[in-house]
Amino acid sequence: MSDASAATMAFFGIVAILFVLIPDVKYYARTIGTGKKELPKWWGRLWFLGFAGVMLYLSLRHFLLHK
Repeated sequence: MSDASAATMAFFGIVAILFVLIPDVKYYARTIGTGKKELPKWWGRLWFLGFAGVMLYLSLRHFLLHK
């Protein structure tokens, strides 16, 4: 992994954390049929925090271990 890709991963991790902090975001899941089923906010936020955690972990691991 290059330094540019690690920096990009850190950027996307931080953006995902900021997206979790926006209060009026609705997370939708497609259902079979014509309508949309609304997911609980905690479920969508959990996915974004998981994504952010993985991105930040991988980028920090790169910068700390590969000097």
